[in-house]
Amino acid sequence: GMFERRIALAPKLGLIGLVSVFTLSAVVVPVGAGLQQEPIKEAALLCRERGIEPIMWRLNTPSFSVYRGQPTQTREPLPGDVVITKAIRLAELPGFGYEVLYAKNGIVLVRIKA
Repeated sequence: GMFERRIALAPKLGLIGLVSVFTLSAVVVPVGAGLQQEPIKEAALLCRERGIEPIMWRLNTPSFSVYRGQPTQTREPLPGDVVITKAIRLAELPGFGYEVLYAKNGIVLVRIKA
């Protein structure tokens, strides 16, 4: 009776533990990666929709070009360029300031003022 039920419970708890570990690695880790990818994807789609040719500057995210559907130049930006970069790099941009087109999770898309 009761003794058998207690023994059967141990493997069940072990199984629940294993399932929890798999669920965490399958769901939580990609969500963390998704937080990084989301602004890249949104900025890329915005460029695609508006026909913007951005420059990728001090940022290495090949997925941006994939989402945009075309290769993205990496070079030093010039006045008038639209730049995708990290927010912490904004102070290093050349020119006379910039206009923010998109910003999220430390990723920014800005147009350098000419």
